[in-house]
Amino acid sequence: RRRRGRDVDNSVDVRDRRAPQVPALPDGRHWIVTPLHVTCDDQEISFEAGAVVEAKRGAYHGLGDHLFHLDSVRNVSLVGYGATLKMWRQDYNDPSLYAHSEGRHAIAVLGAQDVSIRGLVVSESGGDGV
Repeated sequence: RRRRGRDVDNSVDVRDRRAPQVPALPDGRHWIVTPLHVTCDDQEISFEAGAVVEAKRGAYHGLGDHLFHLDSVRNVSLVGYGATLKMWRQDYNDPSLYAHSEGRHAIAVLGAQDVSIRGLVVSESGGDGV
């Protein structure tokens, strides 16, 4: 069965640090993504109920590739009651497809302050953390 979805590459990589941003992923949409990097302070990323953000199958070959990567940001929220972040653990565990890594997290927060994650369902991440 082929999944229907929209390919998105780095769609929430908002670089304008002059004003808070509120990107929103609409309800019922299925977003297929390569690793996403959140780079702006003071923003909320909103996922509406029913939205699915799914790791692009066959991507994420870097040993530390993350679905969402928040590095050195402040005051960032990921909010998505009824939304899902999904990866492909069974693929990442297959040595014929991927090199072993415990770092393929759905959400990686590194050197950040005041980060809030609320309401999201996170499934099948390939790392040993969220």
